[in-house]
Amino acid sequence: MRGLLLNNYYSLQVDEASKWSKLEITFPVQRKTVIRSKYLSFITLIVTGAVFSGVTTLISFLRDNAAFRSLDLSPGYTLGFSLSVSTIAIVYPAVLKFGVEKSEMMIFVAAGSSIVIRIVVWALLGMFRENVNFNSSEVGIASLAVAVVMFAGSYLLSVRIHKNKQF
Repeated sequence: MRGLLLNNYYSLQVDEASKWSKLEITFPVQRKTVIRSKYLSFITLIVTGAVFSGVTTLISFLRDNAAFRSLDLSPGYTLGFSLSVSTIAIVYPAVLKFGVEKSEMMIFVAAGSSIVIRIVVWALLGMFRENVNFNSSEVGIASLAVAVVMFAGSYLLSVRIHKNKQF
C-alpha cells in the first residue's frame, strides 16, 4: 500500500518540474477541487493496495495452507492502513507548504512519525487496559481511527495552504 502512495509523491515532483501548479490555477476550477482530487487519488491508491493485498491473501488461503489459515492477519492490515494513511496525511500538506525539494526527507520523517503515533496509541491504551499488545487488533483499530482523523485534518489544512499559496 505504501508503495502505491509513493506514486502520488512522484506525481507531485513531476507537477513541480513542469510548473503544472501555476497552470492548473488558471483553469476554471476552485483550488479546493484541486486538493479534493489529490485526496481522492490517495484514497483510490490505498483501496487499490488493499485489493491487491486481499487477493494475495485469498490466493494463499485457497491454496489450502494449514499454517496460513491459523494466522491472524488483521494486525498487519491495520498497521499497513494506518501507516499509509497517516504518512500521506503528514507528507502532503508539508509538500504543499515547503515544496517538493525536501519531500524525500519529509517522507522518511512522516513514516517515522506514523510509527511513533502508533506507539503513542499503544501506550495510551496500555494506561487504561492491562496487557495491551502492540500488534493487537485494538491498537490497530485505534491507530487506524487516529490516522483517518489525521487524514481529514490534513485535507482541511491542505485546502487552506493551497488557497494562501502564491505561485
